[in-house]
Amino acid sequence: MPNLLPGDFIFANKLAYGFFGKSSPRPGDVILFDCPKDISVRCIKRVIALPGDTVQLRKGELIVNGVAAEYEELKSQNFANILGREQFLFSNEKIMSLNRDILVRKRMDPAEDFGPEIVPEGKVFVLGDNRVKSEDSRSWGGVALESIRGKVYLIWLSLDWDKAWAEGKLPSIRTDRFFVRVR
Repeated sequence: MPNLLPGDFIFANKLAYGFFGKSSPRPGDVILFDCPKDISVRCIKRVIALPGDTVQLRKGELIVNGVAAEYEELKSQNFANILGREQFLFSNEKIMSLNRDILVRKRMDPAEDFGPEIVPEGKVFVLGDNRVKSEDSRSWGGVALESIRGKVYLIWLSLDWDKAWAEGKLPSIRTDRFFVRVR
């Protein structure tokens, strides 16, 4: 959340980074990769930094190579039904020429600070857009370039099991999310 929701089905371009890793992801790309904790599971996260970059988070705010991100709170109706909404900030995060919508806790615990850490060669640093509940490079380190399976680029179907019908047997369909590009 907020860019992908439970029940979203995505297309990932497996050739986006060329054959045998000839091209690399860029910051801002949403990638599909083998999870470091269990390579039989595919994970989806956003690339934040490349090999040699320095990453840190202070009070929930991202800093890459000494450049701090800027934040603007979002007031969308899309977030109105999220449980515990009052504890979170839905923000647009801008850093360098990139911007994306993210979810963060209103009051960050200093224990949640991260880094600074330099991204090792052959790896990328990834974060979930839901910074509150994301297991990502903060917990298991960088993602190896060879474990990247593709670039996520499109939601082709979205099912909402929270609004199930037919006695909870069928999900409602979020038609407004059909064929939406993942940014």
